[in-house]
Amino acid sequence: MDYRYGLPWNQERGERKRLFAAAVVVVPLFLIFAGYVSWVELPEQDRQEQEALPPQLAKLIVEKKDLNP
Repeated sequence: MDYRYGLPWNQERGERKRLFAAAVVVVPLFLIFAGYVSWVELPEQDRQEQEALPPQLAKLIVEKKDLNP
């Protein structure tokens, strides 16, 4: 390994500034996205749609019952 620029655990010049700059960009974007996700309201599904089984799952349940005589 070539440690021409310093050892891996040594802090480089300007490392904290780069970390702070990345945090200044990422944290507000994350907060905006989190606020948008919590603000969006999804339409309420009626009870029959919630209780309905998808065809793949219904087929699996029927096949499982058929296996036990």
